[in-house]
Parts: sequence; structure tokens; C-alpha cells
Amino acid sequence: MSMQPFKKTRYIIYGHILFVALCELGFDFAVAFSNGFEVAERFLFATGIVAASLSTLKVVWACLLLAYNDKPKSNLIFARASFHFYSALIVALSSATISIPFFTKIPAQCDFVTYSDGLAGIWCTWLSVAIGLAWILVILSAASAHLIYRQSYNLNISLDSNIILLDERGSVPLKDSSRRAVV
Repeated sequence: MSMQPFKKTRYIIYGHILFVALCELGFDFAVAFSNGFEVAERFLFATGIVAASLSTLKVVWACLLLAYNDKPKSNLIFARASFHFYSALIVALSSATISIPFFTKIPAQCDFVTYSDGLAGIWCTWLSVAIGLAWILVILSAASAHLIYRQSYNLNISLDSNIILLDERGSVPLKDSSRRAVV
């Protein structure tokens, strides 16, 4: 028995979200505890700790999405399509927001003219990767929210229902391409 296409797509997206959130957690700690240039060191420590805390919450969130993605008899809020939809929007917005302070310190951390101990390239890379991972989470979370909303809208199902109902009624109908033009 194969998995419904929409459920499979959610598992793939949620798995990628979990992986990216774990990577983001590691790089946020790397940014927080790197001994960068003095101009940005204190700011990046504080911002990195806040970002790592949010990344920890994102990891827990992704685990909840994966755990309650296939619970048809669950009445908990975690199994509702609305939880999956709205939490994906919140994660997308928070990931975009937390990356903005990192953007402001790129010129300071990626300064290859000022003398350093030779690690300026590593400091710049960690900061750049942390920003990139945050934006990958923005894209994945927004895509997840869009797919859930589109499926709910196309099937005329309320977002307050269980996420499984979006799978049981079938997938989005595609155009029939079996007809060919006769010349």
C-alpha cells in the first residue's frame, strides 16, 4: 500500500525542515561562541543565543509536525491542519525576522582587510551559513503552509479538521493528458 501523495509531500517537507533546523541550531551556536572581531562580538553572542533558542523551538516544532502528521484518531491540536498551517507561517516569519540582525553584522565579520588571527573567513562563513539556513526555513515553512492551505481550499475542508482529512479525500485532480491532438 502506497502513501497518499499529499501525506508523502508533507513528510518530505517536514523532514527537510527538521534537518535544516538542526543545522541552523549548530551554526547559531557557532556564531554565538566564535571569537569574531570586537566590533561585532558581543552583539553576535547575544543574537546567536537568541537565534539558537528559537532554533531549538523549531526543532521541537518539526518533531511535533512529524509525530502528528499521521494520527487520524487524535483530537489534539497538533493533529489539526490549522496547527500545521499557522505554525508554519509563524516559523517562516520568525526565521525571516531573526536573520535581519545577522545581516547588519556581515560587513564587520567579513572584513578581510582588518588584521585577525586568520579565522576571519571562518567567522564570515558561519554567519553567512546561519543566515542562509534561516532563509531556507522561511522557504520550506512557507511552502508547507501554502500546500496545506491549497489542499484545504481545493477540497473544501476546514483548517480546523484533522490533517489526515486532507489525504483521505484524494489529491488535487490533475488535467487529463491522455487525449492527444489529431493532425
